[in-house]
Amino acid sequence: MLPNRFALSCSLMISITLTVGCSRKVAEPSAAELADQQKPSRRVTLKEVQPIFSRNCIACHNPSGMDTGVPLGNLILLEGQAADGLINVHSIESPLVRVFPGSLSKSYLYYKLHGTFASVGGVGSKMPLGGTLSPDDLALIDDWILSGAPLQ
Repeated sequence: MLPNRFALSCSLMISITLTVGCSRKVAEPSAAELADQQKPSRRVTLKEVQPIFSRNCIACHNPSGMDTGVPLGNLILLEGQAADGLINVHSIESPLVRVFPGSLSKSYLYYKLHGTFASVGGVGSKMPLGGTLSPDDLALIDDWILSGAPLQ
């Protein structure tokens, strides 16, 4: 006896649907999302990160700014003022906050320092302008964010 054509059609359609449906690629997690799954190498505080900001950032991110008299990005990174401008403050360049305690993938600072800001809808330039942080400095700032961005 020949198989029912309807049954064969249904079987073929189910097979195609399962094959096509299962072949869709799942988006790979970003470097920041992968890093979020890791613990910081140690607890890092803003007190430890501030010297990096002081050496590399305050030439532009200070009350008098660059040539305009306005701090770059309306962000002041002087000691005692950096936390107020970074932690849980919405970026003016992207939909993210500047520093989301405990999460690199939700912290725009991570993307600005690593030069991947366009991937999260950001604009502007990689920071620091005209320079690059050392791998150790980047790792320390990343660990600070992953530590929950504590002040002390």
